[in-house]
Amino acid sequence: MLGRLLNEDFKYVAIAPLILALLVLTLYPAFQLVRMAFAEVELVSGGTIFSYVGLENLRTLLDDRVARIALTNTVLFTVVVVPIEAFLGLALAYLVSQVRALSGFYRTVLIVPLLLPPSPSARCGA
Repeated sequence: MLGRLLNEDFKYVAIAPLILALLVLTLYPAFQLVRMAFAEVELVSGGTIFSYVGLENLRTLLDDRVARIALTNTVLFTVVVVPIEAFLGLALAYLVSQVRALSGFYRTVLIVPLLLPPSPSARCGA
């Protein structure tokens, strides 16, 4: 039994803690998000009080002009920017793959910004 576990099923045993951690780190926040969507949340003396309000939060959100503007901007940004970024990324990858001289240098120059944290990268560009 132990030999089979170590040989054939070890991959499942090894990845089980990762899967459990991912489930906890995604399902708990999702549950809390749904719970808060239907409640009025008050922070009192270090505790949290949830008062059920039904769809009132959704009605408030739909009536808010700023929320509608934010949603419109988000959808517009996504529809415009994502295809442009995808096309430019593919075009740049194709061009770099065709270069023979200094190809390692070009790949390094293109990958380094991905390795840096966003805030220093943004400060360098500003």
